[in-house]
Amino acid sequence: LLFLFGREVAALREGAIEEGMDPGSVRVFEDRGALARALKAELAGPAVVLVKGSRDMRMEEVVELLIS
Repeated sequence: LLFLFGREVAALREGAIEEGMDPGSVRVFEDRGALARALKAELAGPAVVLVKGSRDMRMEEVVELLIS
């Protein structure tokens, strides 16, 4: 699964699909809360979640929502 956050990620989504990812496995979010809720819904057991973003994206807020 590839969950993308922000307004300027359309090219990343298209690139992932062009390289073979299932379009249903690539989701784009513009709201950190919605992103965290969608991630939590996918995590049924032990999992590894990689969170990457610039400081301006404040991805630590998503991590806090995930662990709360």
